[in-house]
Amino acid sequence: MLPHHLALLSVMRWRAEQMRPNERWHATFHRYVALLADKVRALGGDPFAVPATPDGIFPLPGDGHGDGGHGGEGGPGGHGGDGPHDATMLHRWHTWHWLILLLLLALILLVLLLLLR
Repeated sequence: MLPHHLALLSVMRWRAEQMRPNERWHATFHRYVALLADKVRALGGDPFAVPATPDGIFPLPGDGHGDGGHGGEGGPGGHGGDGPHDATMLHRWHTWHWLILLLLLALILLVLLLLLR
């Protein structure tokens, strides 16, 4: 749950940076980003370590070394965090997500073509 919210916070921060202050939803969107940061903190993550990225993929201190990662009791010699669920695993999940979506769209298109014959 924490890796998903870390990625979501990252993307939403990026989107918030793209917003002009005079846009209608500026204040509401920034409030939503603040609530996401609170949720990340409640899940044991550090919202201050989450950069703004357009795809939600970013390395965290300790990723790949087994000492840190996405929250928990990480750190040098610490245990916890999400272990293997680092940015690489998150990226793989996103890749599979898009592949499944494309396959479903191709299947829908095939069914529509068969029905129109």
